Amino acid sequence: MRAFAILLLLILVSCDAEVFVPEEEQLETTSLIHSVVCEDFTNEPDLFDHFFVSAGTPKNHTKYRSPRRIILPINPETGRRYFKRDVVGMATDGHPDLHFVWYKNRRYSAGKSHDLDSSRKPEDFTYILPIDPEGNGQRYTPEDIAGMAIDGTSNWVFTWYKNGFVSAGSPSNLGKHREPQPVTFPTNPRTNSPFKGTQIRAVAIDGRYNRTIMYFKYNYMSEGISHEPGRYADPYCVENRAAGNIEPRHYIGAGIDYTNNHMFFWFRARNSD
Repeated sequence: MRAFAILLLLILVSCDAEVFVPEEEQLETTSLIHSVVCEDFTNEPDLFDHFFVSAGTPKNHTKYRSPRRIILPINPETGRRYFKRDVVGMATDGHPDLHFVWYKNRRYSAGKSHDLDSSRKPEDFTYILPIDPEGNGQRYTPEDIAGMAIDGTSNWVFTWYKNGFVSAGSPSNLGKHREPQPVTFPTNPRTNSPFKGTQIRAVAIDGRYNRTIMYFKYNYMSEGISHEPGRYADPYCVENRAAGNIEPRHYIGAGIDYTNNHMFFWFRARNSD
């Protein structure tokens, strides 16, 4: 009988029997695991949404400043930072050299080239778009915007649309001064047909001479006026870009300040989404 009792004890010890944990310790252990797994990172910036700014000339994008990493302002509707995909237009005014950003949620901000809401926060400023001449009385939407720029004389905001029109207005009313009018685009050397509004990648207006500089898909740029962007120079290749792997398709926006006539380029890293 004694031998049987010893054998039974050995079996119980060797088995993977469930270990009893008091209820208080169970709750404490569960709480500890939960706090590690569910730590909140929702307000952290998306480090894969790389955003840079450089300064130079229309033909040499880093002549005055090498690319500098920046982050976008906080979206007041989400509490998180805007992503590059939220940006529909960027521009630099002539006085006092503010850099503007317009967003898909119909808000805009303004500030320094690397601090884009240092002067105007997006929670305080909204904008409206003009009526689309081809939209049966409907207004353009932010997604219709192809490029934006501000002239240096009157600080008018020019907006080019994907359907080939351009309007002029203010930061808050994009059609305030001039209703949309058709654009005569220069010829695309690759196809021998005119460029399209959907192929615009960035636009800037020279602060002193009000010359429109437009960058297109396929690494071309032209010079002209708002409704005829190839009047002064037919499309030619972009050289001396911000980096060897940066092309017009990576541009988010551009702008030229009035004080120094420096051209600013905002662009995304090639490996961002």
